[in-house]
Amino acid sequence: MTQFITGDTKSLRKYMTAIVNMQPWIETPEERNAWIQRATSMNSKVILAVDDRHRLIGSFLFYPSINDDWIREHADDFPFDVEKAFTITLVWVHESQRGKGLGKQLFEKAHEMAKEQGLNVRVGYGAATQDIWSFTKAYSNPTIVDGLEYGGQHIQYTLIK
Repeated sequence: MTQFITGDTKSLRKYMTAIVNMQPWIETPEERNAWIQRATSMNSKVILAVDDRHRLIGSFLFYPSINDDWIREHADDFPFDVEKAFTITLVWVHESQRGKGLGKQLFEKAHEMAKEQGLNVRVGYGAATQDIWSFTKAYSNPTIVDGLEYGGQHIQYTLIK
C-alpha cells in the first residue's frame, strides 16, 4: 500500500538527496546540492510516495511561483495573477509504478496542498519532448503562454478547480 509523506525540503532533507540522486539530468554532487538549496530557498513543498517497505516510489515538488525572481520580473506577462500560482519543479514516479495512477495521485495531493495555501494556478516549464508534458496534457490540458520562455523552455499553466 502506498503511503504519502508531505512536508518541505528542510524537514524532508534526507529524501531530497535520494530524489535528486535518481535524476539523470542532475549529474554532479555540486549540481545536486545546488538543486536542493534552490528548492529550499523557494520554500518548496514535497510530496513523497513510499511503498510498504518504505522505498521511495514517487515524488512531487512545487513552490509558490512568486518566490521565483524570474516569475516576479515577468509577472505582467502572465495571463493570471502569479501570486496565486505554484510552479512544479520535479515530478517523478519509479519505472515500476508508471501507468498505475501514482502520478495522478501525486498531482491531486499537490493540488490539495496548493489550494490550502491559496494557490490555484499550476505553472510548469520544460522542453515539449519531456515526459512531464505528455503526462500533464493527458491529465489537465494545460495552456502554453505564448511568447514567454523560462531558460529557453516553454511555460504552461493550468487553472486548478
